[in-house]
Amino acid sequence: MITSALKSTAHTSLEAAQDWLLWLTRLWGLTLLTLHLAAWRLSEDMAWSLWPYTFLPAWLGWMLALLAGALIIPAVNQPIIRALASTFNRLRFTLSRQSWFALISVGAGLMFWLARLRHLRWGDSYMLSVALSYPDLDLRVIYNWQAPLTVFLHQRLWQFVADPLLGWPVETVYAITSIICGVLFVYLLLNFTARLGRDPLESAVLAGLLLTTGAMQLFFGYVENYTLISLGLLITLFLAWRALRGEIKPLWPCWPSR
Repeated sequence: MITSALKSTAHTSLEAAQDWLLWLTRLWGLTLLTLHLAAWRLSEDMAWSLWPYTFLPAWLGWMLALLAGALIIPAVNQPIIRALASTFNRLRFTLSRQSWFALISVGAGLMFWLARLRHLRWGDSYMLSVALSYPDLDLRVIYNWQAPLTVFLHQRLWQFVADPLLGWPVETVYAITSIICGVLFVYLLLNFTARLGRDPLESAVLAGLLLTTGAMQLFFGYVENYTLISLGLLITLFLAWRALRGEIKPLWPCWPSR
């Protein structure tokens, strides 16, 4: 009887902790939505990750935020969950889930290419595009202590592959690697959130929140050194989550984080 009472108490405590975590998650989600709505009053350098939201008309931004916030109301999210589940079940008759994720990722890659960023007149983008292909070999940048892997990788890809075989400048090499990382990022994120969410709506919201931040600009052909790091971080998070579930050994999430 004592053992049963202890198990019952532990189960009750676990449910209470889960309820608190759920409410904290909802509060955090509402806080993020509020920050999106406040982006119009914040400077771009203070809230650059939220700044793309300001390109929407104010009425549309408010409407989208209110719709997203309403998802925490059971009377709203339950019908949406059932509709999404029904839609996903119908889609599975045509293609598997992995096939849909692959199609979405390739479609995202096409969008990354068509809407790629082309700022090369300032900042690191200008320095990288000039320094990695500088005519004077004694002054050409090949190694860099701040980002040794990405600088070396892009410089060698330009010097030995892109320039002699395709005639591409350094910025095109960066654009291609950026977009490839973006395609892999979207595919991996869809797989991660599909397993992380408890239902189709939760998975869709998790993926949507991450895919609509300003950080996604890294995959629009951005001439920068952060694209590989962003993909590596997502891989590390996914592997760490799987390790915590006992699916893989803890060694795996340690490898990409190095």
